Amino acid sequence: MYLTCPSCGHKINNIGASVASVNCASCGYPVHSHLRDYFSQLKPYKHFRNDVLVEEGFYKNSKKEFMWKTYHSNGQVAQMGGYKDGIEEAEWKSFYDNGELENIGFYVNGNKHGDWRHYFHNGDLLSTEIYENGKLLDFRLSKY
Repeated sequence: MYLTCPSCGHKINNIGASVASVNCASCGYPVHSHLRDYFSQLKPYKHFRNDVLVEEGFYKNSKKEFMWKTYHSNGQVAQMGGYKDGIEEAEWKSFYDNGELENIGFYVNGNKHGDWRHYFHNGDLLSTEIYENGKLLDFRLSKY
């Protein structure tokens, strides 16, 4: 997930870094204040079904924002990924109910983009799909 520098519009990818030390690499803007402002606008959300957590994330201006997770009925993470203004953005992962990775890929402005890898339950690569702005360009089957 990335944020955009409010000064120059540069994408800032290291949001996991210490908030006190983050400056925009392009213009030097002290982004820590922007991060503080950004995170203060996020409203946490958790949805439970029969006392079991099924979904959690954040809203900003009534739209999904930042990191979201859904869960299988056994409590394992089913899917996790980012939103920006209610649209899928950044890396997304889906998991089998045993916790093994099922697929991984990226969204850009709500469209699949780049490599999307799909895995068997045992972790072996099943296939790779290559997207550009939501359009499937190539499909490679790894095992059959």
